[in-house]
Amino acid sequence: MSPPLKVLILEDREPDAFLLAQTLKDQNLECVCERVETEADFRRALHGPLDVILADYQLQGFTALDAVRWVREAGLDIPVIIVTGALGDEAAAECIRQGAVDYILKDRPARLSSAVLAALEQKSLREARRQAEQALQLSERRFRQVFEASPVGLAVLDATSRVTVANAALGHLLRKPETDLTSAFFQDLLAHEGRPLFARAWEELLSGKDGSGADAIPCAVLGPETIWATLRLVRLHRGTDVREYALVVCQDITSEVRARELALRRSAIAHATATAADTFLSTDDWNEALTTFLSRVGTAVAARCACVLRTDTTGRLTLQQWWPPEAEDCAEHVVRIVRETQAAKDEMPFKEPRVMGPYSFGKDVQASEAPSDWLLVAPVQVHRARWGYLAIVKAGRTCPWHQEELAGYANAATLLADAIQDREAARRLRASEQRFRSLVSTSRDAVISADADGFVTGWNERAAELFGYTEEEALGSPVLSLIAPPARHREWREAGIRPLVPGEKRPRPYCFDTIALKRDGSEFPVEVAVAAVPDPEQPMISLFVRDLSAQKAMESALEEARQEEMRAAAEIQEQLLVETPTGIADGFRVATEARPG
Repeated sequence: MSPPLKVLILEDREPDAFLLAQTLKDQNLECVCERVETEADFRRALHGPLDVILADYQLQGFTALDAVRWVREAGLDIPVIIVTGALGDEAAAECIRQGAVDYILKDRPARLSSAVLAALEQKSLREARRQAEQALQLSERRFRQVFEASPVGLAVLDATSRVTVANAALGHLLRKPETDLTSAFFQDLLAHEGRPLFARAWEELLSGKDGSGADAIPCAVLGPETIWATLRLVRLHRGTDVREYALVVCQDITSEVRARELALRRSAIAHATATAADTFLSTDDWNEALTTFLSRVGTAVAARCACVLRTDTTGRLTLQQWWPPEAEDCAEHVVRIVRETQAAKDEMPFKEPRVMGPYSFGKDVQASEAPSDWLLVAPVQVHRARWGYLAIVKAGRTCPWHQEELAGYANAATLLADAIQDREAARRLRASEQRFRSLVSTSRDAVISADADGFVTGWNERAAELFGYTEEEALGSPVLSLIAPPARHREWREAGIRPLVPGEKRPRPYCFDTIALKRDGSEFPVEVAVAAVPDPEQPMISLFVRDLSAQKAMESALEEARQEEMRAAAEIQEQLLVETPTGIADGFRVATEARPG
């Protein structure tokens, strides 16, 4: 429910004021009325909340026009309706001109409520319009602040693409003073290479495509450097005869463009090196592997020459390989330059890629020609020791390499070092595997390996001789079922010959004596050493089985001899207890017969 209206009645006759209040009530307007009749009371009442003022025209010492003026001077937007007994047309017109919203004759009060409601509606409209104007002014003020302070280049263009206003960031981007921007055609401010791109975007905007533009446009050229920016056009008005037709937004992306170009070059170097790295592992021809590596790296960077320098044990540099084949003279020149640099300056060996030059590497270079060849040398570290250098020669009037680009060549040298290390590691691994196979094949013990589930994966010749199964027959079979009697399976499992459980911790290699089973079903004594290898990628169990048959037979023979000696000793003692010459003689005879040999 709406609150009641606050109505101020300026009337010096109380009955007339009561009549006005009653009329409003009778016309279904809920209101709270207050009557004043003096100037002082009226001015004081203006400080309170009021919705509408009903004023008699003629009062003691002042008129309704004075009341209208006082309301206006106070800066209040309170509608004033003149209510009077008689008012001429000129006086009524003057009241309206001075700011009264309406006038009502006292003898015709029927229109009073509608006049009040109309006045309140007009007040609401004025308030809404005032708020809209304030919001617009605030928005324009904020836009101007953002426009001027924006780090992005901004300009407002008319329908002919002429600049009407531009911010400082755009002048900095185009490398032009702000005074040169206003009234200029925008495309004339751009570098020549960027003008066709803007013209195409402008035509798209005129054809109705909002948000047209270009992702990368050359805005200015400063010596060898080009300033790049994104460009976006936003239509501000549909008409073609306005000063503020479109907004152009330019953002400097020079650093992003340069970074992208450098990234592409580094990617080309890394890709070329990575694709060549496999050659080091796939071939035993070291020179062929180096040539393939150099050709791919050199082609990726459009090099004139690429070569690898090797440092021998005495620290002397030698030419290991070069590309292309006809660039041998250039490669030899590179070796001389690096040697001279080492001898003249205590700067090598260095840890990061270094650019040197310019030089003249060709045989047919005229003396009058300026040097135009640049040398990049990147160190190759293998096992934390200087293995050599990767050197690349490239032509250019200025240095063809940016400082940020050198990391790509460092990566190329690192990948070369990794390939060298991998090749050496693979060679050592092959030699180690060969030695291991030789030891296993010549071992006097049966060497058996099984996977994590207990199936045979390795079976040497001695195992084939001992158990009677060939390697082909044993591989893939359960190791327990193959070599252990069923009655002994539990004993073998407790010793560690069982599937490996993930995360299980096995004790150190364990040895035990037990009984093994041959293919023909015969059993024989063995000594078994069990070792578990908990490799997360390829866990395995290794068994070393030694036949104890001969050892057990010898131990049995020795035990029989010992028992025989004990029996002979007992007989001698028994004979010696008989104290007769015959008994003593018999004792010596028994001892002599019992003595082996």
